[in-house]
Amino acid sequence: FFFLMIRRPPRSTQSRSSAASDVYKRQIMLSLTEEGLKKTATISRQVFEYINLIKREGITKDRYDEYQKMSLLNFLFAPSRSLEDKLPFLAQQLAKVMDTFGSPQEILTAHEIMYEYDAGLIQKSLDLMSAENMIMILSSNSFKDKTNKEDSTFLNLDADKEEITLNENLEQPGNLTLYEKYFQIQYQAQPMADSLKNFLVKPIEGVSDKKLPSSNSFIPQDISLVSDCKVESLATNIDTELKRIIEGPVAPSNNFTIEKDSCLIAEQTIEDSSEVPQKISKSERFELWHKISRYHSLPKYNANLRFYLPESFVNAANQAKLLVLVESLKTMLNEETFDAQYLGYNLDIVPQIDGLQVNLAGFSDKLPILMTKFVEKLTTNTTLMSADAFSLAQQQVIEAFQLHQRGEQYKRALKLIEKVLKKHVFLDEELMDHVQSLKLVDMFDFQKSLFDKTFVRGLMVGNVRPITAYEQLQQLSEKIKGSTLSQSELVTEEVLNLVNRRLVYRAVSVNLDDSNHAIINYYQTGVRNFTVFACLQMMKPLLSEKSFAYLRTQKQLGYIVSSGIFSYNLIDGAFVLIEGSAAPPDQMNKDIEDFLTVFQTKLENLDEKELQHMKDAVIQTIEQNGKSNEQRTERYWSDILQGEINVGTIDALKAKVPTITKQTLLQVYRQVFQQDVRKLSIQVFSQKYYISNMKSLSDSLLPREILLTDFQQLNMLKRFPPYSEYIGDVSASL
Repeated sequence: FFFLMIRRPPRSTQSRSSAASDVYKRQIMLSLTEEGLKKTATISRQVFEYINLIKREGITKDRYDEYQKMSLLNFLFAPSRSLEDKLPFLAQQLAKVMDTFGSPQEILTAHEIMYEYDAGLIQKSLDLMSAENMIMILSSNSFKDKTNKEDSTFLNLDADKEEITLNENLEQPGNLTLYEKYFQIQYQAQPMADSLKNFLVKPIEGVSDKKLPSSNSFIPQDISLVSDCKVESLATNIDTELKRIIEGPVAPSNNFTIEKDSCLIAEQTIEDSSEVPQKISKSERFELWHKISRYHSLPKYNANLRFYLPESFVNAANQAKLLVLVESLKTMLNEETFDAQYLGYNLDIVPQIDGLQVNLAGFSDKLPILMTKFVEKLTTNTTLMSADAFSLAQQQVIEAFQLHQRGEQYKRALKLIEKVLKKHVFLDEELMDHVQSLKLVDMFDFQKSLFDKTFVRGLMVGNVRPITAYEQLQQLSEKIKGSTLSQSELVTEEVLNLVNRRLVYRAVSVNLDDSNHAIINYYQTGVRNFTVFACLQMMKPLLSEKSFAYLRTQKQLGYIVSSGIFSYNLIDGAFVLIEGSAAPPDQMNKDIEDFLTVFQTKLENLDEKELQHMKDAVIQTIEQNGKSNEQRTERYWSDILQGEINVGTIDALKAKVPTITKQTLLQVYRQVFQQDVRKLSIQVFSQKYYISNMKSLSDSLLPREILLTDFQQLNMLKRFPPYSEYIGDVSASL
């Protein structure tokens, strides 16, 4: 819906361009399923009911003050932007400010901060949000066949069904068939019928007692920094800061306050003396890692939590139930967390083989509220899903599977390589049957017993004191009333040992209409050795550049060509990936091997300047990665999940790279790609090609390659043990 509005009168008395338009638009956009599209009229009517609710209650001064604080918070603590993003943004803002105010002084604040409450202007804007003043635009793939005809259909209101339907009668005046200027895409336009306008604004029975949402409970009051004793910080209270911005100069002030009394002696030495998080607590029920990060001096922090379940839990049936539960949780939490999302808080729930992963981020003052809401929904029997909620969640999971099947083939290859290498991985087709056969009673029993035994691991990075982080995780673990999960009951992830093997696993695309193939060739280096790891990191940019030039540009094998490094449970390796229809995967496999021979020649001809450039690129990437608190937290968390021995990978890599010589680089390359080759080739064929060439494919293996016919064969192959069993070896290499 587009509502044509009037321009807001300028706050400044300075003149603005007289040529500027007095019209702008207020847009409301809804994303609907195809089923929702059929109910467009009813849904649109509900939108208007809410608009009318706002008109009836009005925007009071208290509610305006709330929005003013939220606007200020979003302005002061907006995510950092790269220079490339910032310049176009500032240029656009400058044009708007010059047009409205005639002065560039308010380029940063004019359209970001609310300065004045004007009840009359607000009401005038609300009055313009009417059916008479609206353009409705509908776009859907389901219109495709109809808009390709000269006698294409138009949308009309079915008064009996209270729905918008397709009307085949084109005799009505005003109906237009139009074509987009450059691509000649056909579309239609028609006047909105009075019957539809009247229907949209007609009050809905039974909702007259609805009220606007209460005040936003996630607006922080305390925006102080825990590192105040070391650096200058913003004012400690949002009201104080708001007053300074509104009453003071438009340009941000440098009069920050220093609250030395708020610092605890014990915390002055904790961070940033260490570049990595410290494990500050471990009990039978939880383990906590922590790091104060004042990189951006923001009153926010990130919290990553993993709720571990016993290894006996790991099977396809339980994983299917967990997927449905997570979708249901997201829906149940949607209304309660909407206010938090508006202020930039994040709550991401991800099902894992070994339990649940939860990532949270937001203002330090109120983020614990979001944590508590999630855990309460997760653990209390009063939130068991209804039949409608179960049906919706089940359908969402099934649709996600179907979307994966229609996606790129290389994503299926990536999933298959995990299936071969790792002990616990379930493919979509393994889970689909379980999801489809689920009953509501299955979910009741599952949710009630889900945390009979659990262990919680947490990482908190940012503006949070150690004692605060500890108390929060302790309270969360106490809300989960199950018994303690012992370390021996945790899921142990083992990785396939490819030593002296060159394995090939072939699969067929599940999408009949996709003619693309995909291949991933993975070359395993074994348990992490930092000399080998440093060499891989140095080769990675050059390998990516040259593989694209050879396989994509020269050989024209596919529209997707990529290379890089895989790490599973401290087992490292390099990969080359291709997707395309120009050649089948068995031919791609040969071309990849040819490329690796060509690439060795490139390494042999490196001069000292090129070698130093490769080293500098790795160091620069290390220093640039993780600049945002989210990126830093994710990097630390990935290390922690792979085991304590891995917390320090970045520092160890940074120290090792300068010591690598050209001779060492070549020695590692030959060992990985020519001599001690540990190779796994995942080849995904399009259905049509595979059916036509099935018999000849058995003769297309390269020398020493062994074809895996099913996953059961993997049970007979040796695996690397969990990281805890080779901790000494990795320590020595580190």
